[in-house]
This record gives sequence, structure tokens and C-alpha cells, in this order.
Amino acid sequence: QIYRLGSLKINTSDLRACYRGEIIELTLTEMRIMKFLIREYPHLSTREEINQEVWPNQKVMPTTLNTHLSNLRSKFPDWEYEILNIKGKGVQLVLKNLV
Repeated sequence: QIYRLGSLKINTSDLRACYRGEIIELTLTEMRIMKFLIREYPHLSTREEINQEVWPNQKVMPTTLNTHLSNLRSKFPDWEYEILNIKGKGVQLVLKNLV
């Protein structure tokens, strides 16, 4: 399946993202996170919802998701959307203010 948001297109079958014409390799975990966030855009997702989607029936450390979100931010630094970690509420994709 293919998911798109702005200049980012992810293909879940080959674990690749196409970002501004460049192919970016994603790990399976990164792909699951991005698929979930794009599918849920523009809604805020709780960390529990993301963890259940990415690691079903597993207990993961709270810092695990943070590490993967940080890695994703570094792979798409100029993307017009931002992955926001809203303390105590969850994670959300938001359109950057391009002023």
C-alpha cells in the first residue's frame, strides 16, 4: 500500500519512502510508525495507540518510540510536516508554518 502526505510517499510493501524524488530506506518499525501517523493525520495519536499499532501485544520502554521518532525526523528534515511529541498527550503530524 502507498500512503502520501505532502512531498512524502511511503510504500509499505518495499519499506521505502520517496521524499522529493529521493528514495529513503526505512526500517519496518519506522514504516509502521509513519503509516500510522499519516493514516491518522491530522489527529493526535496517543503513545499507547502508536505502541499498540507498531508493537502489538508487546511491552516497550517509553524511550523506544522517542528514538524512532527522532530517527524519522532526521530522515526527513525539510519535510513540510513536523512530527510533534506533545508532552502528556501524544504524537501528531502538523503542517509547518512556512513563513
